[in-house]
Amino acid sequence: MKPGNTHQLVKLQECEVQYGGRVTDDLDKRLLNTFTRVWFSESTFSEAFCFFKGYSIPAKAKSIQQVLQHIEGLPLVDSPEVFGLHPNADITYQTNLANDTLSTIINIQPKDTGDGAGETREASVQRLTNEMLEKLPPDYIPHEVKGQLQKMGPLQPMNIFLRQELDRMQRVISSVRSTLTDLRLAIDGQGWALDTVILSDDVTKMMREDVSAPPPEDVGGVYIYGLFLDGAGWDRRGAKLAEAPPKVLFTPLPVVHVFAVSSANMADSKRPPGGGGAVSLYSCPVYKKPRRTDLNFIFSLQLRSVQPPERWTLRGAALLCD
Repeated sequence: MKPGNTHQLVKLQECEVQYGGRVTDDLDKRLLNTFTRVWFSESTFSEAFCFFKGYSIPAKAKSIQQVLQHIEGLPLVDSPEVFGLHPNADITYQTNLANDTLSTIINIQPKDTGDGAGETREASVQRLTNEMLEKLPPDYIPHEVKGQLQKMGPLQPMNIFLRQELDRMQRVISSVRSTLTDLRLAIDGQGWALDTVILSDDVTKMMREDVSAPPPEDVGGVYIYGLFLDGAGWDRRGAKLAEAPPKVLFTPLPVVHVFAVSSANMADSKRPPGGGGAVSLYSCPVYKKPRRTDLNFIFSLQLRSVQPPERWTLRGAALLCD
């Protein structure tokens, strides 16, 4: 630029190089050149210019933050007209998307065989997962990639693009491999169908300060604390419900171990400690707030009691988080 010039405009006549796509024929080239002529010209920065109604350029923005604010103000869903297409193009897009989604759902469904012994849903997903993991390429080795790029010329424009694409592809490969691996582990699990898995709990004798490690790996689950009994007390030695002491409105509950079990094994999961005594279970609701409504209800804990559950129902016994 000559001294004194504040800016220099370069009018693009043709769009011969396109990054991020493919130009396969003359019609592709014509479309890209049309984009260039319509959207990249001296009039682009005029106040009257817009790609479509509501899609203007932040010409008066003086900082990156102002540009970002302008972008955040754009519609979340773009109309086909923004790209010069007819509104009916959205019908075709939505139809194709629905067909692809339904086709994917059908393809992963178990297939019936002639002898009536169809593949289970878990087996079908496991098979597809294994097939995709086998096809997934290995991770790129960073020092090998860097060495090859150095030989090819790291500052060459196409090599810069290649490095960026390799970084993106590595993230995709890692994410897909992690997801597929987790899915395969979830299917293997403890061999339980998801619809047979239910939550169980065990009120420990530990308080918050006594917890130094997570639950054992063979049992799993989590430790939770911060629950208070309203309408009942707690016998820590016997690990069971008791009458609330005089003038004590809320009794803190010890740490609770919540874990998943199969409904088939649920009968054995709540045996009283030591195997003796007639112990019943009270399904105690847990609320976020003292106001007991559906909006504040979280779930229920099964608390041991030597009294029948009806006693605590009449007492209005519940657990509160706050």
